[in-house]
Amino acid sequence: MNAQIQLHRSIRLFCCLGIFSISMHLSAQPGDLPWDPDPDCTSIVTTGKVVVSCGVVTDMPPQAQYTVAVMDMIGALPAAGRIDVSASTDVYHHDSWRVDSIGNIFGLTIDNCANIYVTATSNYSSDFFGYEATIRYGEIGGGVNSTAAAGTVYKLDATTGQATVFAVLPQQAYNFDHYPCEGFTQINRTTGPGLGNIIFDDVNFQFYVTNFEDGRIYRIDTTGTILDSYDPGLYDDGVPGVSDLEDLAYGLDINNDFTELFYGNIGDYFNNTLPGVYSIPINPDGSFVGTVDNSVMPAGASWDNYVGDEQFHYELQPEPSGIGSVAFFSDMEFTTNGDLLIGQRIGCQSSIQSSYNHGGQAILLQDGGAGIYDVLGGIIYTSNGALSDQNAYGGVSEFLNPNGTTEFIFSSADILNEQGPHGILTIEEYNYGNAGNPASPAGVVSYGLNMFNDPKGVGGDVYMFKECACEVECPLEIVTQDIVVCSNEPFDLTYNQQGGSAELDPIWTDENGAIVDPVGLSLQNDNCAPETTTFYLTAFCIQDSEETYLDSLTVTVITDDLLPFIEVIEEPCFIDVLIDADCDEFLELVGDLPTIGPGDAGTVSLDVIQTTDDICTSLNIELSYDCACALNELIVVEEDCEDGTFYINIDFEQENSGDGFTILDQNGEEIGSWTYDELPLQIGPFTGDATTEYSLTIEDNLVIGCEAFANFGPVYCNMSIETQAQDPVCTDGFGSLEITNIVGGLAPYIYSIDGGVTFSTEPLFENLPPDSYEVVVQDATGEEVENIEVIFNPQDIEIALETEVELELGDSYQLNLFTNIPPGDIQSIEWSPATGLSCTDCPNPIATPVVGTVYTVLITDINGCTEEAQVEFRVESTESIYIPNVFTPDDDGTNDLFMIYAKDGTVRQINTFLVFSRWGETVFRGTNFQPNDPAYGWDGMHRGKPMNPAVFAYYAIVEMMDGRIVLYEGDVTLVR
Repeated sequence: MNAQIQLHRSIRLFCCLGIFSISMHLSAQPGDLPWDPDPDCTSIVTTGKVVVSCGVVTDMPPQAQYTVAVMDMIGALPAAGRIDVSASTDVYHHDSWRVDSIGNIFGLTIDNCANIYVTATSNYSSDFFGYEATIRYGEIGGGVNSTAAAGTVYKLDATTGQATVFAVLPQQAYNFDHYPCEGFTQINRTTGPGLGNIIFDDVNFQFYVTNFEDGRIYRIDTTGTILDSYDPGLYDDGVPGVSDLEDLAYGLDINNDFTELFYGNIGDYFNNTLPGVYSIPINPDGSFVGTVDNSVMPAGASWDNYVGDEQFHYELQPEPSGIGSVAFFSDMEFTTNGDLLIGQRIGCQSSIQSSYNHGGQAILLQDGGAGIYDVLGGIIYTSNGALSDQNAYGGVSEFLNPNGTTEFIFSSADILNEQGPHGILTIEEYNYGNAGNPASPAGVVSYGLNMFNDPKGVGGDVYMFKECACEVECPLEIVTQDIVVCSNEPFDLTYNQQGGSAELDPIWTDENGAIVDPVGLSLQNDNCAPETTTFYLTAFCIQDSEETYLDSLTVTVITDDLLPFIEVIEEPCFIDVLIDADCDEFLELVGDLPTIGPGDAGTVSLDVIQTTDDICTSLNIELSYDCACALNELIVVEEDCEDGTFYINIDFEQENSGDGFTILDQNGEEIGSWTYDELPLQIGPFTGDATTEYSLTIEDNLVIGCEAFANFGPVYCNMSIETQAQDPVCTDGFGSLEITNIVGGLAPYIYSIDGGVTFSTEPLFENLPPDSYEVVVQDATGEEVENIEVIFNPQDIEIALETEVELELGDSYQLNLFTNIPPGDIQSIEWSPATGLSCTDCPNPIATPVVGTVYTVLITDINGCTEEAQVEFRVESTESIYIPNVFTPDDDGTNDLFMIYAKDGTVRQINTFLVFSRWGETVFRGTNFQPNDPAYGWDGMHRGKPMNPAVFAYYAIVEMMDGRIVLYEGDVTLVR
């Protein structure tokens, strides 16, 4: 069982492998066909054969990794039902059609002689149903990541099948990822983005190809030469890679009357864009109609690029299943009925470098009038798969079956009612089917089975062979193109055939009618003006009858020697190149002539070119100039030194200079600027220093490099000093003394503040008490200078405050504080302790102590200096409690309550207050209340009834403000 599974894994294919008869075809060579070659073209494709492209995976055997195949579709369409006919279908591959040879391929077409043309692409995912894809370009085109291979169109020879490079479209290298749409592997590489699709114009015998690199459509002749290009939508910005995904053209076809080239673009649902169908008008010879715009062209481009107005036809709505985020109109083909069959491909991650198995569509557009294909003829339901009823891969084609029927051919996934297989689907034309009931009858040609008996993967394009039309035909016309050559440069006379394949018999003649050999001609022109010569072509085509074609070609010859037409002026202060007046129309001087001033010198390179065409060698001219400048006889005289500084007088002569000059010191700093008319000049001041030598640079303001230099000094100046004393901030602090400035003398200096007894190398002396100091500074020569500095005592902080206060308990006293510090100079006032004070940061708080207390006040000024004073309070703790011995609760407003009275501020609270009858019964109770509170007085009532007059005992526990607990006992008489 394991060996069998491994075999399935080895031969598992995603497209094009021909597993249906693997033993026969995996190693087939040209001529080893499972069918007879076409009788007219002797080609490997013949009636009933379809060419397909696909993606491959890395676990397939290398010899089986084909990306192109030819399959036989005759008999594939059953009479009824949806039938897999893979077992009876023949498949052919050539050895050069493997991925290592031609790389990943999408677009397909076949020319009139049955040669197959395929386009390199990067539009494949990196993971197919959990299998890593083989992502690369082919070695025949240049290599796995070659930008040349990315732009390659391969030709698969009609007879041998051998792949060769047919054409290479412009590509630029950029970095991108191949995104897995249904797997996990992501592949990163740096190369070109590749091509889209290709079609063959069987009227004019030429090709159209879409290019992902610049979004352009290229027109190519049968030799692979680029004729021109068309840039639809946004104009290419020249940036490497895909600049705008939605602007790319992909699928192509020409309408049946050969007046318009139709193309499909790309939509990104995440960016709210949908793929559309557009068309471009073309001329009868297939060339583009529009305006030439060559503002941004690929490197080495020799063709013209056209822009114009594209006709919009149809916009695809999002596929209902919602699979994928990117939709590509990747293939289209006009049917014999004039309808437009379109294949839509699905991708993900908003990238062209992605593909998905499901969610693609095949649709048919019909002409809504005047060639506007805006009517949806129908959506063709290709499968009944679990993910989507539309599982097209993007390849569509029409099959004119020899039995007389017409069929539509698609590349599709899950194309039977069960899940799988993937491959080629053929149905009767206009057999749409519907959701849940795909088109039937349908014939399925499978790509092959994997280990689960259910092939998966990503297919590509399909193109059905129509007929061999390789018979020789005369062209519709011949076209020549005028050329420009250099004098004595060899050239050939050439022409192009529009349509037809017959080889013509051309005769070229000159203006005198003489026959000329069109190869290796040359003409001489010794004049500055271009000269033209016309050659005439007469070409004969002999087939069923003889046809004659006439045309002419003009050769413009440009001289290759420009020296006789110019005059060079080269003087020390003036240079120029003069062009002969008769040649001004044809020659141009390129480069800038400098404006030369005094002191300028240098070399200038100029070119003389032809304005008609710059293809011939231009004349390069090197001119030199040296307009010398000099500053001479420089004199510098020093003035006397005063206050440590001095000035200098300067004078000199100048030659070929400007109007003014600038003087810089030895540090490159600018001293000033003056005119030469101001000489002689005094500048300064400079600092006297017995060791410093000064240098000056004098520069001309106009002439760079015109300068002179001067040196002067050293100069000794008598010394003077400045000192500064810092007094102490507080009375118990210290001051400092600093020598702040020294003028003159010679460094280094030493410093003394005791009259020169001791010296220090530092000019700052700190922690000095108030006193008078004799400052002495001595320089390096021993010279000294003296100064006297005094450090003064600061002002004391004075406080006036009572020293002692006597109070009775409960009384208050406002303190009276006086100080010599102005209010604005006081930073803070702090009283402590805070108990009994109305405030602790004000100058005159009110004190209400309950016990004897010593208060301290601390004053801090704005300099941080402090001073404090104290005041002592003595508190007399006399009791001031009053408890009456009689009360009359008769509601007359007088003495109606029996209560405890006290002086304010003396009692903290009454803890307990009890009144008893003569028998000891408690008639009133009060706890934890303040004295003088009527709410806690007895009104002579007990149990809601008034008590009779009598004598009652009371008991009170009182807590004083000073913390003492006092017991009061007595009696009271109730009188009514």
